[in-house]
Amino acid sequence: MGMIITTTMRIYRVSSRNSFAIIAYDGSKYEVVYCTNMEKCRMAGIVNCPPFCEKISELKKFIRFGRCRLKVVEITEQDF
Repeated sequence: MGMIITTTMRIYRVSSRNSFAIIAYDGSKYEVVYCTNMEKCRMAGIVNCPPFCEKISELKKFIRFGRCRLKVVEITEQDF
């Protein structure tokens, strides 16, 4: 069962050169809303995004240290 997206969550777009992921973060949990690699992961037998996924681990670094290797942008209401 997935996490319910609420107004208190922060939503990020984490982009690499070839793919991107939309990840919701509520202060303690991460939920991948969409990822361009989902089909490749499912073909490899990975059903749910693991915490060691490149996009999730880079978002953790960004939240903890303020910088990371990939491009991270917070999505706000104004972006809709």
